[in-house]
Amino acid sequence: MWFLGEMVDYSSELELLLFISCVVHLSSAETTTLQYLYTALTPGLHFPQFTAVGLVDGEQVVYYDSHIKKIIPQTEWMKKIEADDPRYWDGETRRMTDQQDEFQKFVYQAKQRFNPTGGDHTVQRMFGCECDDNVTTRGYDQYGYDGEDFISLNLTTRTWTAVNDEVKSFINDWDPKDDESKYWKNFLETDCIDQLKKFVSHGKKYLQRK
Repeated sequence: MWFLGEMVDYSSELELLLFISCVVHLSSAETTTLQYLYTALTPGLHFPQFTAVGLVDGEQVVYYDSHIKKIIPQTEWMKKIEADDPRYWDGETRRMTDQQDEFQKFVYQAKQRFNPTGGDHTVQRMFGCECDDNVTTRGYDQYGYDGEDFISLNLTTRTWTAVNDEVKSFINDWDPKDDESKYWKNFLETDCIDQLKKFVSHGKKYLQRK
């Protein structure tokens, strides 16, 4: 699932992830999807420490990184959202800035636990939601560390699933009161679906032509 090692050519790896997202979408053409990809890199590299990409049905629609600190719509139909809601992108930028802070805290805690001596490391997060023609909705949230599976959210039990006991212990320290799992379960099942519907309503004509 993850394609990043300790040192990466970020641009090529991002393109690979976007390609995989498109393949997944094409395999389930009746499903509408919204997906976010977060990547955090070790400070000191020549890339942004944090990058976020949003995709609708496998197409990149928004971009944000820690250098520009602003959400940038990537399609003409996404840019038109501002005409209906002039403050929309400002609000999304604030939300993403908060997400950057929270994700980098997670990354710091993970590196302190698993790589306290330093080195170059990469943490990725892939989460999103989908809705099919029967109005059935689904969500997912997965983290990768240095190209390997790390943790994932079980929406049914509202608990984090760890790849091993050491990571499970880390989860207990990172989210001791299950605040993160509660928040993201709610986000994926409500806010994410609402956002997906908003995006699709603005891009319906274009998306139907794909």
